[in-house]
Amino acid sequence: MDPVLRRRRWIIRRRLEGWKIRDIAEALRINEKTVDRWLSTHRKHGWEGLHVRSRRPHHHYKTPQSTVNLILELRRSKHWGPNKIEGYLRNYRLEDITPVSHRTIHRILVEAGLNNPISTPRKVWGKHRFERLHSNNLWQADFKMTDEDEWMISYLDDHSRFIPGLRIHETVRETRPDTDRSRNTIPPSQRRKLRVHRVLQWKQHTTHRRKRQKTLNHRQDRSLP
Repeated sequence: MDPVLRRRRWIIRRRLEGWKIRDIAEALRINEKTVDRWLSTHRKHGWEGLHVRSRRPHHHYKTPQSTVNLILELRRSKHWGPNKIEGYLRNYRLEDITPVSHRTIHRILVEAGLNNPISTPRKVWGKHRFERLHSNNLWQADFKMTDEDEWMISYLDDHSRFIPGLRIHETVRETRPDTDRSRNTIPPSQRRKLRVHRVLQWKQHTTHRRKRQKTLNHRQDRSLP
């Protein structure tokens, strides 16, 4: 017997024996409204009304044939995928065409034999993440230009993901020597090149420090028992 049907019959029997609705609900750890609903169903339809009914939909939606024909035509002529076909149907709103989801379009293509799955899975980049075993074994440095034309430099501990340092540096504006005051400012194009040159020098210095730290960590790991 189905467990749900057995529980419903147990509710009716206990009620016929004189149990209170509250006691039945506490025994099964359910709501009192649930107990009262099945008691009402038993009074109206008898024991047959307690059977578990199927929850499958009685009405099945079928995609219009005109939409199916357009999907197959776009697939054969333009070789579009489900996502692009979905966007085309929703954006253009053609007459007698019902927009459907990309899942429905994929099912239609599979049923028509127009789905061409790739033989090998695509390469996914950035999924493998490395992490050091202990804190302070490796710090990662990153920098970016803010909206106020300032450099934000941050350091991240690779193991704990803690940020030990973060600072915003203002852009230094240098002046040309031996020039009058009206021409003592570097042009924006030259200023930009100067900043990029300084950042590249700083990045090379940071890369050298990382390589040296990596060598020291490797020697330290080899020295451990």
